[in-house]
Amino acid sequence: MTQCDRRLRERKAEVFNAPAHPLRMAVAEFLRGGERCGCEIVTHVGAEQSNISRPLALIVGSGVLANRKKGRKVFYRVRYSCVFSFLHGVDGILQNQLRETWEILGVRVEERARRTRTARAGV
Repeated sequence: MTQCDRRLRERKAEVFNAPAHPLRMAVAEFLRGGERCGCEIVTHVGAEQSNISRPLALIVGSGVLANRKKGRKVFYRVRYSCVFSFLHGVDGILQNQLRETWEILGVRVEERARRTRTARAGV
């Protein structure tokens, strides 16, 4: 593996890591509605300003978010709309996993019901 390949994988990991926390995920999803002031983000996610600064800095540092200052306020936005496609893809994975789990449980429930009916019938 070349140095360039290694650095590319490190950058990919940084981008994957950006939303890889419930708080950071909430921020990214909130910004689907467009640019927001940091104070709005704090209110939306229900965190203290001191607890949100570092996660925001991490997401900005990864290149997923951009920020700009206007007076004393800092505004954040998602830099690339493909971030929302990624989040949608994660939703799809979770929905498929849930569907698979229900199918497994459905088979088990049906099997248990069949066995119970068989046992009750004395077969």
